[in-house]
Amino acid sequence: MKVVFFFDRQSDQPLAELAAASAKRCMPQVPTVQLCVRGMSAARHMDEVVYVEDAARPLHRRRWNGYAQFDGEVLFADTDCLFMADVSGVFSHPFALAVPLIDDPNWHFSGGVVFSRSREFWRRLAGCAVFDRPADPMLEETLATINAAIEFTDPHLRHLAHQVYERLPRSTDDACAGAALVHFRGPRKRWMERWAGATS
Repeated sequence: MKVVFFFDRQSDQPLAELAAASAKRCMPQVPTVQLCVRGMSAARHMDEVVYVEDAARPLHRRRWNGYAQFDGEVLFADTDCLFMADVSGVFSHPFALAVPLIDDPNWHFSGGVVFSRSREFWRRLAGCAVFDRPADPMLEETLATINAAIEFTDPHLRHLAHQVYERLPRSTDDACAGAALVHFRGPRKRWMERWAGATS
């Protein structure tokens, strides 16, 4: 298993370093990988840097093509995630793809935490047609991920409890008891550094 963090802006590096440090603290035996465009400096706590070559393509296409470079057991995690526990046990179950289901009828899952054994899934995503809302690339990315994942029926797709594997904190004081992974999605990002210091 390895944990891969994709980011292509130098301004995301501080979050990536917090995320990688938390992964190392919980799973010291698991390699951490920085997936990025060329020209970016290596973040601390990363064991390896892998480059995405198609820098001119939209963000989500770069992400998917980057993910398609990885074989084997890989956890793809956004840089605004903090690890609270060892999650490698997820790979003791059979699946091609495992994702936390979000308690939101509009989104199902965010794509911010994905356990993958399927290179083909990411190749399929990279070939998806553009959706009819090009002004919102994040929405396109989420819809494409959902669309492709729906085709991965059991036992290929495994659903995980979002309260454990992608908890969204309600406040800076939310201890997120029982969570193995906490996702500081959206405006929660500003809480991450303080939260990481309080839980390290």
